[in-house]
Amino acid sequence: MKLFTTIIVLFLVSSNIYAQEKKIELKLDLYPNPATDFVIIESNSNNINDFDFQLHSIIGNKVNVSKDIISNRKIRFSVKEISNGYYFIIVANENSKYKKALRFLKK
Repeated sequence: MKLFTTIIVLFLVSSNIYAQEKKIELKLDLYPNPATDFVIIESNSNNINDFDFQLHSIIGNKVNVSKDIISNRKIRFSVKEISNGYYFIIVANENSKYKKALRFLKK
């Protein structure tokens, strides 16, 4: 009986550790694509302010645009003033080492 109890306790402890180690994958959506006036990035994260955003042209030049935080999960970039073409928004977080590039077309 003691062996059976020990096995149950080990299972419960290891299950709890696995649940803590399991990471929630960050999902990012960029729309509209193609864009004319603005693009919105929506995240499943509770605080979009935890991330840094940089807009780059297809050849890598950094482009400065205004951004507006719509909610804890949405941010909007004004692209009305930039030239037509393909662009990347680099989304990064230093603490979690997360980095992703989202591509869109400006018409």
